[in-house]
Amino acid sequence: MKYGAAVRWLVVRAIVDPGSVEAEAADALVAALNAGGHDVDEIDLAGDAITICMTADEHRAYESVGADHPDPVTAAHISLLQAADGIAFAFPTMWMAPAALKGWLERVMLPDIAFRLDEKSRVLKPGLTNVRHLAVVTTTDHPKKHRLAYGDPARRLVMRSIRSLCNRRCKTTWLAMHDRSRASDTEAASFVARVSSTFEAL
Repeated sequence: MKYGAAVRWLVVRAIVDPGSVEAEAADALVAALNAGGHDVDEIDLAGDAITICMTADEHRAYESVGADHPDPVTAAHISLLQAADGIAFAFPTMWMAPAALKGWLERVMLPDIAFRLDEKSRVLKPGLTNVRHLAVVTTTDHPKKHRLAYGDPARRLVMRSIRSLCNRRCKTTWLAMHDRSRASDTEAASFVARVSSTFEAL
């Protein structure tokens, strides 16, 4: 197996509208991975009973809580994160990543889970060394040049921040559909087909 070819994928959806092109693309992603013989775990942040905002008690316990998280849903998601060697996020880009996804990241990307802090240098050390492939499937209502002009925060969040917590040789895949609200049905179908072909080739 070539390096970067994930065997077990965790697909994290932050999609509210089940009839949207993002939902179709996420379905195509999962179908392609299954067809390729991968094991696929899914988390649906619109459907799972996970609280978006951390409570005051959770903030206070942030540096001490770990895989034995007191919230059973969060604990289950941490287990899936630790078992995955590929992670794919599917979401619409608005201001940046959806609030549900950002809240989920804050809950599961915990010290001694996603990273370790060197006590002397205060430098973060990656904790998700099991993750060898990181992928995003997203849409935006803006042209690509506008997304780039305001700093491309969603891409930086995943491809820089989260990527830095993964295996140092982690590969990345970014698939984005721009001008979604003005796209034709043919253009939407073309994007979904591109998602399928990309993940079938992994």
